[in-house]
Amino acid sequence: MLIAKIYVNETQIDEIHIQNMVDRNKKGETLYKVREPQGFENLKLWHKRDLGYQPLLKKVLKII
Repeated sequence: MLIAKIYVNETQIDEIHIQNMVDRNKKGETLYKVREPQGFENLKLWHKRDLGYQPLLKKVLKII
């Protein structure tokens, strides 16, 4: 699970939890599901793992 903690100055204001669901499609992408923040628990997206966590986190941030 990828966990990103969001801070303003020294105060944590939120967390983003993205879980690897293990499923892979024919393009070699892995299915991920957002678990936090609340309101986005059903968000699922595909991502190529070899690209690293930054592009995955960017995709999620654009949606939420």
